[in-house]
Amino acid sequence: MSFELREQHGMLNVYGHISSKNMNKFESRVQQLLQKKEHIILSVERIEYIDRKAALMLEKLYRKAAVANKVLTIMGRQNQHIAETMAKTKTNYIFSSDRV
Repeated sequence: MSFELREQHGMLNVYGHISSKNMNKFESRVQQLLQKKEHIILSVERIEYIDRKAALMLEKLYRKAAVANKVLTIMGRQNQHIAETMAKTKTNYIFSSDRV
């Protein structure tokens, strides 16, 4: 299964699976949006699966945004489908602690 991005109420919602097979497409789409906007709220609350490489790619996007003086707020700390992978890769720190 692949992923779907939907912009709703100013938030970019991600649905489906993100893996090493489709992460380049995902990364490219988010980077395009970061070039146009100063702040993106990305919700991964509805992702059903993420693999190790995709978790590390999310971290890379987060860091790239900061270096470019952009803000990438990532919501989804409570998503149990991806919590274990994010913890094992030590990337769960990228999640915002605030709910929007």
